[in-house]
Amino acid sequence: MKVAVWDTYVTKADGVIMNFDILVPETETDPEIIYGYGQDYLKSKAMQNYLITSNHCTL
Repeated sequence: MKVAVWDTYVTKADGVIMNFDILVPETETDPEIIYGYGQDYLKSKAMQNYLITSNHCTL
């Protein structure tokens, strides 16, 4: 399976920028769904309600 990489950033409450990638099937292009995966990850780290920004990396 080929994947798309969404390079994401969140500014934490202390001002530090946290970077993480969201990997999805290359056919998934709906940012709402992709950001939903990111929000799920943030919730698992007790960081809900943070604004996710991203760049979609292509090769």
